Amino acid sequence: MTGLEITGAVLKPVYYVFQIVHGLFTGRRGAGGFRVPRKTLILLPLNTHPTHWGIAKNGDIELMQISGSLKATNISDCAVQPSDIQVIWPTYTEVETKLLMVEGANGMHSSRNMIPKGAIGHISFTLILKPVWGKRGEKLLVKLAVFDQFGNAHKIKLECRYMGPSA
Repeated sequence: MTGLEITGAVLKPVYYVFQIVHGLFTGRRGAGGFRVPRKTLILLPLNTHPTHWGIAKNGDIELMQISGSLKATNISDCAVQPSDIQVIWPTYTEVETKLLMVEGANGMHSSRNMIPKGAIGHISFTLILKPVWGKRGEKLLVKLAVFDQFGNAHKIKLECRYMGPSA
């Protein structure tokens, strides 16, 4: 055996282990060999007061409305479509209605728009939840998750200002 063959025999298992570990952190393989990225978006508040909350009513039932705007930077190798939003904290909330839209190239918001590769998108959302857990006039802390078309959850913590008359 030559020195090159010995080096190859020693490095082959190391390279094999590296490929396995690298695959765990870079993504999973989808149909047709497409590598599905594990992280596609970086979420940031759109401005200093990106979210607000208030009280909504459905008949005699009080509901809580949270609305806001986020910047979403696409860090993947393909276009990304934010497709769902969920409340992580506070827990034990029931979503009555949710709306998630992305600003398109024409400036119009739609739930079907995608954020192009390497671009920064503008996401707007509205959630109608029950029960009301915030106190009128006070700020509210929430943790949300925005899901992309691959099922990746991108989490963000936000402070919501109260919008509306105090009790």
